[in-house]
Amino acid sequence: MAASDPAQQKEQEAVEGDESAIAYHSASSSPSSPSSARKSEGATAPTVSCEVCGEGFSSRNLLFKHLRRNAGSCGTVLATAEGPSTSPKTKAKKGQTAKEPKGTGEKTNKTEAGTTREPKQKRGKGAELTADARILWFGDIPQEFASEKRLKQILWDCDLPFPQPQIFRVIKKGYRENPFGPPAKEEEEQKDSNKKKAWLGYAFIAFRDTAEAELAKETLNGRQIEDADGISWLMRVQDGEGKWISNVGKDRGELSRLAPGEDPGLADQLMPGTLRTAEVAFFMERHRTHLAKHGVTVDYQPEGPLKEALSQLKKFYKATPRKELPISGTPLPKALADRALDTLRATRWPAALHRRTVRASQYLVLHMKIRNDGYEDLVQTCRDILDYADPAYPCTMVAVTKNYIGSPHIDSSDVRHQFAVSLGDFEGGGELCVESMEDCSQVFVVETKNRIAWADGRAIHWVRGYSGERFSLIFYCTDPAYAEPLGKSCDPAWKPASLEA
Repeated sequence: MAASDPAQQKEQEAVEGDESAIAYHSASSSPSSPSSARKSEGATAPTVSCEVCGEGFSSRNLLFKHLRRNAGSCGTVLATAEGPSTSPKTKAKKGQTAKEPKGTGEKTNKTEAGTTREPKQKRGKGAELTADARILWFGDIPQEFASEKRLKQILWDCDLPFPQPQIFRVIKKGYRENPFGPPAKEEEEQKDSNKKKAWLGYAFIAFRDTAEAELAKETLNGRQIEDADGISWLMRVQDGEGKWISNVGKDRGELSRLAPGEDPGLADQLMPGTLRTAEVAFFMERHRTHLAKHGVTVDYQPEGPLKEALSQLKKFYKATPRKELPISGTPLPKALADRALDTLRATRWPAALHRRTVRASQYLVLHMKIRNDGYEDLVQTCRDILDYADPAYPCTMVAVTKNYIGSPHIDSSDVRHQFAVSLGDFEGGGELCVESMEDCSQVFVVETKNRIAWADGRAIHWVRGYSGERFSLIFYCTDPAYAEPLGKSCDPAWKPASLEA
């Protein structure tokens, strides 16, 4: 019978709601329920029970804890808007499941028990994956050994059957000793243990070729090193290919090649960044004299800033480009040129460039008056070329390069002219460009492919951009006893002695 008074009707609805709530939360009186067992044991009588499994609890808080512990089964109740989820403290949003309790599940960044993982390496600015099989990774280096000087000495003491390799980079603090520890160790014990562990370093070291790197790995990996102070290092050597390191592993000749037929920037041609102060003053005075003939005054003080004066030179030569004077060297005998190219391609280049400031894939300096172990065939080929060109030339050194890049510069250690040869399958450029010493508004463009040419390296010069493989041989003299004054940059009329005889 419906209540006639609205207030009486509202009171009746409240009573019905309380009765339904009591029916939902009351414990089951069935003898088979867990709550019956609790009563028989003298436990506190349960007042609420789980709707899913029927287990009884003496308080709602215990029920809520039960639901959280069993988030995958009973805990699904928390995802509804009825029953215990109506509590402000335990209400869950519709469509969400309860949080997974701590201690369950596995973190994805942990390794499985019994497995090992390489320590993370620091990735500096511009770090890249190495792609050179000649590079080896040396790890677990104690702090006392983690320097280029100490590593060089250690490698020297190992008495390796090949020349000293190049140490590219040394990281003094790379990772902690045994960084991950036994998998079964407790977390707190692990933290205390980590505090006591020492830093270990690692290094990247390059060898002449892959075969030499493999031999070094077999020879050095696992070798015990100990110094006079009792500090020891069990050498750990791995392939460096695929590991992170800044700008190592690339062919240096490919870093920023000029396009075929392209020259370096005008500012570099006029005033290379490698010039010393006195050399800048010398070449600047030549340009000032030339521009003065065209009514242009260049304001420059030898000890003052170069920027404004260089800007004036660039402006002038852009409006009045310098004249190119193409010339060609004398062809080498084909048999000699072919043998030289074959020898160069078979050369085991040093791991380190003999002249680090040069931009080239490879750079080797042969000393013509002393032994050059490992390069006997190349030395003999150079002697044969020199005998063809000028047997009386007092050559002290030969610069041997592969894929030399632009780089305007002067050879300040030269005391007289030099001879230049280039070989390879390159095309689209590769000429030797030499600023004229007679007239700085002119540039000789010298063809040296399979040819030999007379030039003076004390004048500003560079190599024009090209594509393909390019080798060069530069015969020069640094002995003051054979010095000659700087005169002309190139000699188009020069001929090899063997042809003049």
